[in-house]
Amino acid sequence: PYPVPIDPFTWTALVRCLSYREAHGGLNPHVIVTNRSAVRTTMVSPGYLSHVLDLAGVSLQTLRSTRLSRMVMDLDPKVVSQAFGMDDSSTVRYLGNAIDRSRLDAVNEATRTS
Repeated sequence: PYPVPIDPFTWTALVRCLSYREAHGGLNPHVIVTNRSAVRTTMVSPGYLSHVLDLAGVSLQTLRSTRLSRMVMDLDPKVVSQAFGMDDSSTVRYLGNAIDRSRLDAVNEATRTS
């Protein structure tokens, strides 16, 4: 429901997908197209995406989890959950053991001086 910042790797992948789609000149409105789907209006099957990622040794779930984890650590769990239309508590699990030591030190220092 809200604009979500795109990291450089995602932006590069998006630009490549859109360039490929444009080069194939089809009417398919989806971002990811293949030679077959470019001339149709249907989306690429999830099975196709999984198969493409086999060579990289990564799954769609891993990519999604890694992206959410990075965003939760860089931004805020509530911001990420609202941006993706998720429940607030569902993004907290992506924090894991990520502790920003500089923030923790600042809190400890403020506590000692007050």
